[in-house]
Amino acid sequence: MTTASLTGTEREIPWKLRVEEPANRFVYYPVARRLVRLLVKTPITANQVTLIQPVIAALAGYLVTFNDWRYMVAGALVFELRSMLDCVDGTLARAKKTSSANGHALDAICDWLGVVFLYAGIYYHFHLHAPPAGAWAAYLPMGGIVALSLLQGAMRSFAADYYMRKYGSIFSSGCDQTVEDLRQVQRELTPTSPFWSKVEAWIGRCGHLAFQHEFFDADRTKSISGEQAQLLTAQRNSPIMKLLAGLWSVSNGDFFIRLSVASILFGHFWMWELQLFWASFGFVWIVAVIWLNGWFVKRAAHQVHAEVVS
Repeated sequence: MTTASLTGTEREIPWKLRVEEPANRFVYYPVARRLVRLLVKTPITANQVTLIQPVIAALAGYLVTFNDWRYMVAGALVFELRSMLDCVDGTLARAKKTSSANGHALDAICDWLGVVFLYAGIYYHFHLHAPPAGAWAAYLPMGGIVALSLLQGAMRSFAADYYMRKYGSIFSSGCDQTVEDLRQVQRELTPTSPFWSKVEAWIGRCGHLAFQHEFFDADRTKSISGEQAQLLTAQRNSPIMKLLAGLWSVSNGDFFIRLSVASILFGHFWMWELQLFWASFGFVWIVAVIWLNGWFVKRAAHQVHAEVVS
């Protein structure tokens, strides 16, 4: 089955949109596209939009340290401005045709700097204003709970990006770019390679180790491509793929941040309750989603191999 044989409805909802966090898909990206129409005519670059985001996030984190609803609401709104700009920079880079590996790496670093600054604010909020008493204190200190919350957020972001690229590249280009790109990077990598190329290779190896459970070995690892990719693409509208897409739309890093910011709007008590949720059930949830995707990829690969052989 090829892309050309898909129905009109299926073409209107590509994989990338299916896995997009709902607020980004229906609110932030539509607004971002309108802003880009104005910015594309100015000297402002996508990297400049990217670099301002950690500064805005640091201001949001500072405002969140106060136990005053006015400051907390202001902090949440300021951070949402950063989230809006996060949708603008990539759209602007594509509009100005300035997309690059360096820009992508810079965007990823600034994204996580922003999240760290927000969570620094959340940590100091509870350091200055004790969280509600509870049984948690017998098992983990407050800082440990906040750190676990942030760690499972990082797992969500890393895993969602990995699988979005894996499935999306197979469906759109007919090959698994999580494997092919890493092969290409490692072929070209030398001691004098640019820093960002080394970072990209390291991230790729981490993803391969975490989700395919082996260090990358170009001679051993097989990439799904050609007829195998077509057979796998035929499952893109199957119930299991729709389930996986829906799960990722509420299991990615953006959804983690969206709920965290929403909890700030509701005040001290609910902000703490969400940290407890992320540090406990949140971990169970994302591990289960990663396991389900790993199982599906292995199952699909076996089925594809059996069909090709037969």
